[in-house]
Amino acid sequence: MTRAVEDQLLEFCLQQKVRFGLSAWLDSPLSNELKATTALYLANTTWFGHRRVLLDIAERLHPGSVGHFSEMSRLTDFDPSRFRGRLQAKLSHEQGVS
Repeated sequence: MTRAVEDQLLEFCLQQKVRFGLSAWLDSPLSNELKATTALYLANTTWFGHRRVLLDIAERLHPGSVGHFSEMSRLTDFDPSRFRGRLQAKLSHEQGVS
């Protein structure tokens, strides 16, 4: 994933943390594979919430993806450690600004 795409994805996730909505996941111009991978990742965190809905989103966006996070990460070049660090830093910054 390019830096520009990662930045778009991070911004999308920040918006979803504030105002979660299924339609945003379905309508976002980001690739379905990347959104499904991200939904799988976030569903398995303790801090994002919406686990069941995120798993459903992943399955809708990329049927068969649930239970296959490693494969989806490779497919989309998703680096979970880097993503977690960047997203949590942005979330902390947003909370500090509010």
